[in-house]
Amino acid sequence: MVSQNSVGFAIKGLDHLIHRKINLFARRYGLDDVTITHSFILHFLRANEDHDVFQRDLESNFHITRSAVTNIVQFLERSGYIRREAVPEDARLKKIVLTEQGIELDNKMKYSILETEHYIDSALSAKEREQFLLYCQKIRLKLEDFTDNKEVKLC
Repeated sequence: MVSQNSVGFAIKGLDHLIHRKINLFARRYGLDDVTITHSFILHFLRANEDHDVFQRDLESNFHITRSAVTNIVQFLERSGYIRREAVPEDARLKKIVLTEQGIELDNKMKYSILETEHYIDSALSAKEREQFLLYCQKIRLKLEDFTDNKEVKLC
C-alpha cells in the first residue's frame, strides 16, 4: 500500500482537488457536461489551429490511451464541439477541428481554469512556485523515461 506521505499520493490528491475547483468554477458558467480533460483538449486544438491535429497528437500530448482519446473525441463530436475532417493526403486520416460551439466552450473553460490557477498561485510565493514547477518537470521527465521493458526495483 502506498503511504499517505508519498509524492505520488500527494500529487494525485492535488490533482483531484484541482479538478474539483475547476469544476466548481465551471458550473458558475453553466458548464456541467464537460470534463477537465475535454476542456484541455479543446484548448489544445485552439492553440494549434494553424496546423492539422490528429487523434495520435492528443494521445501523445496528454499521455492518454488510444481508447480514452477515441471516447473523448466521440463525445466532443456528438456534442458539437469538434468535427473530424478527411485530409487530402490520406483519406483514412481525420483531422480534428474546433467548431464555433467548441470555441465558445473553450472561452468559458479558460476562465474557470484561470480562476483556479489564481487560487493556487495565491498559496505560493514566486520562488516556491518556481521550485514546485522544477520538481514537477523533474518527476515528469523521470516518468516519461520509464518504459514497460525496464526493470523496476521496489524498495
